[in-house]
Amino acid sequence: MSSNTIDRFRGTYEFLSNFFPAKLMFDGIAYYNSEAAYQAQKMNEYEQRKLFASMYSDESKRYARRIIVRSDWDDIKLQTMRDVVKAKFEQNPRLAKLLADTDDNMIIEGNTWGDVYWGVDLKTGIGENHLGRILMELRKQISDGNFTDNSHLRPIKEHTFLERIHLTDEHIEDISSELTVIETDQKSLSGIKTGYAESSGATTIQTVTPVYGRDDESLLAVCYKNCLNLAIDTGAKSIAFPPLSTGRNCFPKEKASGIAVNAVLEWFTNNHCPQMDIWFSANDIKIFETLLRHLELKSHG
Repeated sequence: MSSNTIDRFRGTYEFLSNFFPAKLMFDGIAYYNSEAAYQAQKMNEYEQRKLFASMYSDESKRYARRIIVRSDWDDIKLQTMRDVVKAKFEQNPRLAKLLADTDDNMIIEGNTWGDVYWGVDLKTGIGENHLGRILMELRKQISDGNFTDNSHLRPIKEHTFLERIHLTDEHIEDISSELTVIETDQKSLSGIKTGYAESSGATTIQTVTPVYGRDDESLLAVCYKNCLNLAIDTGAKSIAFPPLSTGRNCFPKEKASGIAVNAVLEWFTNNHCPQMDIWFSANDIKIFETLLRHLELKSHG
């Protein structure tokens, strides 16, 4: 592929993938990713499609392999994909901006699993690349000013505890907070150790998060508390956390959620309920549900 070709929906271009966690409302049902929204349309009945609402992308794809697909699917699948992808970007304008920023680069869903309909088999170079074409068509609509901001349709779940602690399934970059926490496992970051944090620009705090099974689990709580202490020092009135260490650092979601809630509530109490709005951002439905359960138990206990 040429240097002007995007053929890996990974890293910087992960947002192009249907597996990317971007919420959307489609045909009256809220989904957590466009893959689930697409796979759901293989079902004839509306109630059957609702089964996909809380599924991860890979989960929805596996489930769809076991169902009896509607008889007209081959006739409508391309238009269905076009409609789903359009809904994803119209309801997530931040992602639409990222798509527009790909300029005139060729977009190809390169893969190594032999799909030649939606993408291109990178081993053979063969493929119709329908998904890539849809993305480039949509990009042109955006650049031509034919884009509709339908972010008001994007479903949002939010809960507030103790007036200052908030849980949302919005992406952390879509939360209006003064500070955003990002995590790194690079211990060389300015020489700081696992569990500590430092400011990175005017609106960002970085913290070195522990790896499950390698580092002391108590360091995860330290990450939250040190970020909050630093936020107070900067004079900020709001801070947003992702679910720290639940990604590549492999902390079990249930354990990480419990640690996060305990750490934040303990800090909140010890600091006598400071004028600080604390956001938990969890666009992973399973993590959202575990955080919600822990927050409800603690705040009502």
